[in-house]
Amino acid sequence: MHDDEEEVFGEIGGFDPRYVIAHGDIDLCLKLLAKGYLIVYEPDAELFHHESLTRGYDITPEKSRG
Repeated sequence: MHDDEEEVFGEIGGFDPRYVIAHGDIDLCLKLLAKGYLIVYEPDAELFHHESLTRGYDITPEKSRG
């Protein structure tokens, strides 16, 4: 993250801990829009998401509660 990105991330309060399991990205975008920042959409981007690699499997009672 560049210094200006870290500054904006801090300005909007970063990720909301209430959305640990899901929707943190949506909340972050809504907070950015509320502060006047633009969200860039790239329709040709190809992304890969490997759920278990980023947060582990949801097989423990703590993780499955959300």
